[in-house]
Amino acid sequence: MTDEQPSEIPLPDGEEQTGPAEQASIYASLSRRAAAVARRLTDDAGRAATLGRDTVAGVGGRAATLGRDAFAEVGERAQRMWAAEDPATILASPAFSPFPGGGPPPEMLSIAWRADALVGLSAMGVTVWEREIVTVTRSVFHDGLRHQELSRRLFGSDYDAIHRWIDTVPGSGIRGGGIVHRLQHGHDLAAAQALYEQHGLSGLLVWMQHVGQDLATPTGIPIPMGGAGFADWLVQAGHATPGKAALMLSFNAAELAASVLGGAFALRLAALAAELRRQRQVARRCAAAREAWSRGDL
Repeated sequence: MTDEQPSEIPLPDGEEQTGPAEQASIYASLSRRAAAVARRLTDDAGRAATLGRDTVAGVGGRAATLGRDAFAEVGERAQRMWAAEDPATILASPAFSPFPGGGPPPEMLSIAWRADALVGLSAMGVTVWEREIVTVTRSVFHDGLRHQELSRRLFGSDYDAIHRWIDTVPGSGIRGGGIVHRLQHGHDLAAAQALYEQHGLSGLLVWMQHVGQDLATPTGIPIPMGGAGFADWLVQAGHATPGKAALMLSFNAAELAASVLGGAFALRLAALAAELRRQRQVARRCAAAREAWSRGDL
């Protein structure tokens, strides 16, 4: 090993050797870069240490909080276990008095009863004034706008062929008729399926429009499925004439509204009866529990 110092920094092949001044500048630049890297490493280490302290402190704080809550709950339970029982407090607890004193506010009960009464009276009113209601609905929705005219306004075409098919019983050659033709053909779900298969969505929409208008008439429309077969059985068994069978198995707009309102009123009454029955059962069980407590048997 010699004491001689290199006078030049070796450079890659093909690069020109530099002098002492250039070498000193290169050394200074390298030193500055090394110092910058060291500072960045120091900063990163400081940030990592801070993050680690914050994480440890947060986890430790949450663990301490959970521990305090757990010890407090255990202490409360132990205090309740060793505390003397107060019969008056126990009998006044929700377990023995599940319903608040006085029940719901009178205003709420008044609104609920008024709503239920309104539904029931509406069902009765529609039933009583059925003839007057369907007379108005027929003049407005059926006679005022014929099937073809309404189709033209809704769909841009009268679709007369579809309406003729709906109202013509196969083999009769007569369009429309009395109260029986709707039950025999064109107004049930089987006809809707046939029109959808032949004409697509437009055929189904025209069927819905036609049936909706017929619903507004006093005769109404037949039940969606099985009406024709059931009517034939009634007639063959001698239980009804064709006209009466058609009326028995058909419903109009007023009858539909009365059924919906009546069903809603009946469901409300059933729910009220179930709630009253539940309250009586709970009251009996609470009374039995209070009696057992008074005997020291609870």
